[in-house]
Amino acid sequence: MNPAQTKIIERLHSLDFSKECLPIRNVSRKWLRFCSTIDAYDNLLIAHQPWHGNEAYGIVIFSPPKISWIAKLERRISSNVPKDVQRYLRSLNGCSMFSFCLFGLTPSMYGRPALLDRNRRQCLDLGTAQENWKRGYRIDQSLFHFGGRALSPKENVGYFIDPMNRIYVYRANGECVSKSTSFTRFLRSEIAEAQALDKFESRTEWWH
Repeated sequence: MNPAQTKIIERLHSLDFSKECLPIRNVSRKWLRFCSTIDAYDNLLIAHQPWHGNEAYGIVIFSPPKISWIAKLERRISSNVPKDVQRYLRSLNGCSMFSFCLFGLTPSMYGRPALLDRNRRQCLDLGTAQENWKRGYRIDQSLFHFGGRALSPKENVGYFIDPMNRIYVYRANGECVSKSTSFTRFLRSEIAEAQALDKFESRTEWWH
């Protein structure tokens, strides 16, 4: 086995994955058969997709954030971070799996000064999602926006969660595509949908 793959497997199993987040680890293991590596910031880069660009990978799992950043985010947005979101932040600082994406705590936004650093690979920012991105959806604006995926090559959907940890998948027009009370079932379903869309768009030989 490639030494990089061995290190990634060790990292996947050393991360404190909560039971709810195991689908992320399981799918990541599956795609390790393709070229994978760990970058300078300890992010896991799995399943190279060079037809999308030299730095494109099917799966990116960002190194866990500092737990103190959660409190900083809550002060920034004047709201609590839902428990299910806090659970995955203890395992990973967001991730992307094909078009599926969980937002995280963008590291450079928690430095001094707090700035967006575009010279390094970082997760999409939970704070910015609450302050700006969710305004693009015709929904209850009190919902917490924590991710999204491609619904089709031309349209994305957003992930939202309420104080009771009920999860909603919304189109921008406010149509609810699906809802769930289980974070694990939500992950399995949405990652599967993202893989199906990427398989349709990607080079056929890559999937064999």
